[in-house]
Amino acid sequence: MIVYTEHGERVELASKPLAQGGEGAIYQMNGRSRLVAKIYLADPERHRWKIEAMVSVYPQVAGIRALEHIAWPMGALYADPDAQHFVGFGMRCMPSHRKLEDVCAYPAPADIDMSQLEKIDYLIELCRMVDALHGMGQVIGDFNTRNVLVLENGCRPGMVDVDSFHVNIEHQEYRCEVCMPGYNAPELLRAVRGTTYKDAPGETFTKATDRFALALHIFRMLMNGVHPYHCVTLPDKNGSYPAPLPVDKRIEQGATPFFAHVPRVKVPSFAPDISAFPAYVTDLFQRAFVRSAADPGARPTASAWCRALERYRRELTQCAADGHHWYSASVSSCPYCAAGARAKAKRASAAKTCAAAAQKPAPASGAVSTAGQTKRAAGTGCTSNTTPAPKTAAPKTASWVDTADKLFWPAVAAVVIAMIFVPGLADAAASAVGGLADAVGDVAVPLVVGGVVLYGLLS
Repeated sequence: MIVYTEHGERVELASKPLAQGGEGAIYQMNGRSRLVAKIYLADPERHRWKIEAMVSVYPQVAGIRALEHIAWPMGALYADPDAQHFVGFGMRCMPSHRKLEDVCAYPAPADIDMSQLEKIDYLIELCRMVDALHGMGQVIGDFNTRNVLVLENGCRPGMVDVDSFHVNIEHQEYRCEVCMPGYNAPELLRAVRGTTYKDAPGETFTKATDRFALALHIFRMLMNGVHPYHCVTLPDKNGSYPAPLPVDKRIEQGATPFFAHVPRVKVPSFAPDISAFPAYVTDLFQRAFVRSAADPGARPTASAWCRALERYRRELTQCAADGHHWYSASVSSCPYCAAGARAKAKRASAAKTCAAAAQKPAPASGAVSTAGQTKRAAGTGCTSNTTPAPKTAAPKTASWVDTADKLFWPAVAAVVIAMIFVPGLADAAASAVGGLADAVGDVAVPLVVGGVVLYGLLS
């Protein structure tokens, strides 16, 4: 593929894309190993003015060290040398990396070896990146764990999908039009109720909404990946489980079980005890998640978080049992080891449930009542207790009822086994929890509950 810069310079792109999404495809620039191009797949003109405006401030971005690994548009690309037909833009190629969502997983994938100390170093750099962007007067917008990268050495952040940023250049606002559920600030949820991010009549993304998402990232990195609005629903007095609130509704209400009283819920078993963190850290979380529900201005800035994390890093001690664990020297034991022990106990409990389910005998099928064996003798009008002559039985085909009966308990066992070997899944399934764990819970809970109801109807 051949494209052109705004000055008519010819640029050759690789024949196959490195990656492709719903909006565009990423191509390597031939002969320029450090540069790639994003080519829009449909209606590129819709993006033209925003990209050209972002390109105009790229020299400012390039001069800020904290923004070294951000895929900001460097130059617009066109289908013709006269720059009439816009098709995309060129940007820096990101070094080898993982997405922040992968690093937040608990337990971490086998190919991610990042200690708690390295996570704090990473967060300090992420705060500096956000502070630099805000210093330019720019807003990230859709600040979620899929757009934020962890670069090769584990301690450097990067950002992609920068063309979706909520930017203001030369007094012209170019809106971010999307936001991943679970990362929307409360005031943002209210602003777009009944409309879209693009068409909302009032203010949408701001530095304050970025600060809300930044606090979420910091919390998750410190708390074994747990989302602050992730909670496990407890049964009511009748033993039934109330329907869990969607994560965005919990955010809008400020209903985080870590910092506010939320009836009939508890925190996940694999979450470290929040009291293990110093007060100057937990106070910032309080401001970010509780007080800011009514006052967005209460949220800590990126620079405030940077100072707190730098102080916290100086006060850490290494766990004697697990060198990847670092925690405040002011507490007597490792909160991460304690969280791991709770998660292990949760899996053991799930294993017992699985064993009990597997041992439950299935109801006998095909049993025939003898109450109706008394037949009226043909043509006599009187009853007879004699057994009718046996007839040749037709081949028996298992009914769907029999099949459902046989498959139910193996299906339950499979779900429980998954909960045993995937730490945190049991918590997620029990509560339809926040963040990506919401997806797990939203699928697992209806499947298990639906199976129980179906079994009850068929038994």
